[in-house]
Order: sequence, then structure tokens, then C-alpha cells
Amino acid sequence: MVENRTIELATREDIDQIIALRRTCMPHVPTTKSLIEWQFFNNPLGTANVYVIRSLAGLVSMIATLPRNIRVRGEVRKGRTMVDIMTLPNYRGQGIAHQHGFRCWQDMTNAGELVYILPNQHSEKSFRRAGWTELSRVPLRLAKVHQSTRGPFKCAYQQIEAFDTRATDVWNGCPFPVGVHRDATYLNWRYSKPDNVYSCFMIGDDQGVLVLKLFSDGSNRLTHICELFVIDSQPSLVEDALLFCHDFAIRSGAKTLTCWLPEGHADEPVYTAFGFKIEQLERFIFYKPAIASDNALKEIPWHFSQGDSDIY
Repeated sequence: MVENRTIELATREDIDQIIALRRTCMPHVPTTKSLIEWQFFNNPLGTANVYVIRSLAGLVSMIATLPRNIRVRGEVRKGRTMVDIMTLPNYRGQGIAHQHGFRCWQDMTNAGELVYILPNQHSEKSFRRAGWTELSRVPLRLAKVHQSTRGPFKCAYQQIEAFDTRATDVWNGCPFPVGVHRDATYLNWRYSKPDNVYSCFMIGDDQGVLVLKLFSDGSNRLTHICELFVIDSQPSLVEDALLFCHDFAIRSGAKTLTCWLPEGHADEPVYTAFGFKIEQLERFIFYKPAIASDNALKEIPWHFSQGDSDIY
């Protein structure tokens, strides 16, 4: 039993205990001190709310909410994403997750924050019961890489070490009704994730942003499109960027291109024509409306990419 059910906010002094909890509950997910610092304590929008419950031996449960700016119909609003919902096996079944979730819900509601989450299949039902709104399936799409069946790309692709105001201007010129606000500050933080390698590009004459990541299991390789957005969602620019991605995949020895792109997205016709097929995953994205008008956001295609998940 937990000696003290008080929920506290963790600080940097708790990093070692957070690492220990994550390694026990999620041994398949690499966890380092630099990762925890980046994810929870070095976000330019502010420190994450890391809710913890302790026993005399250390942390037994945790939920974290990371600050996000979310653009809704041109207005940039305060938001969050919820991650790392975990409880030690010996402490499950005691209502701890419910207690944690209620506290998070209260804090986010009081702050007027729009929140999204990508729960795993084990915790999905609890979010439905708690009144979260199902937005969509995780919109994974795949395209095969063919060695000689694609035409050449035409735009210039400038590989960069850091994003600047050009990236912000591109994002501001995108017509997407809802999505995480992808200004240069956010992009630089997101793609500085420790122990990961991202290839970041500006497209053409400062007309688009592209971030790619190569994955390998030792025998097979695939290329993830973590970010791809262009001014005004110009179909010719999106198509050219996909041709560049295909060429990048060939040069990297990848056999598959993957991305996230919701159904109904402005760029969907280009991806479909290119050969991307959506996978019907049994994983869903949920959101918590902050104001009454947010209920209508369920009917609007959000701009989601793999960059919106802290896993990649």
C-alpha cells in the first residue's frame, strides 16, 4: 500500500527516481538523464507538470503533461499533451491512476488548456470513461520505396542545423485549422531530442519545412517523415518534397516511407497519389476541449505528424 496518497509535482531533484520508475514500467523505452531533462525541464514553453505519488522507497506512480502551444483557426492557445502514465505493478488496482487523472484534469481545466493524448491500448478505455473526446485513429501511412519509378525532385533542399524565423513564416502560411504551433522555437526544441538523429531541411526559396528520421532494426530500414509542411499547402511543393523523401530513402537504404497524415487533411490527395496507404491501427488520439466551441474540433482535420508524439 502507498503510505501517502498526496500528489506532488516533481522537480529536477527527482530525475533519478523518474528514470528508475520509467525503466521498471517501460523497460523497452530507452531512458537517460539527458532525455528526462529535455522532455520535462528544458521545454522553452516551461517545465512540464510531472505529477508523482511516492512511497517510502521512491516514486510509485507518475503522469506528465507537457506544455504545447496549439493553433486553432489562426489563434495560438495554451495547450498540453499528456505522456508517461505509469504505476508500479505492485501498486496497481488501488485507484492511483484515477486519482492522478482527476488532478491533471482539474489543473488543465482551471488553466483553460486544450490537451491531446495518444494513449496505449491498455489505458485507452480509461480516457473514454473519463470523458475525453476521440479525435481519430493514429493516422499512420506507408509507401513503398521503388528504386527507379520516381521522377527527380526540382526544389533545392537546404540541410540546416537550426530553424529560424523562416520556418515560423512557413508555418504561419499554412492553412491547417488546428495543430501544434510549429514555430522555430518549438521545432528547435523538438528536434534536439537527445540520442536521436534528425535530418532537417528548408525547402526551395524558404517555402517549406522537412524533417526526416531513419530507423533500422539491423536488417530493415525505413524513413519517417516527422515534419512536412509548405506555404499554402501547394500541391506541387508537397509532391516535390515527397520525391526528395523518396530519394533520401533510397540513398539511406530504406525500403519504406512512413508518415502521419489524418484523413481529410489538405495534403491528403498528394500523398494518396504518391502511393501512401493508411494503416488501420487500433490506436487512437483523444483530446480534452477547453471551451464549448472546442467540441466542434472533432469534425475538423487536425494537422498531426509523427513529431507530435514524443516517442519518435
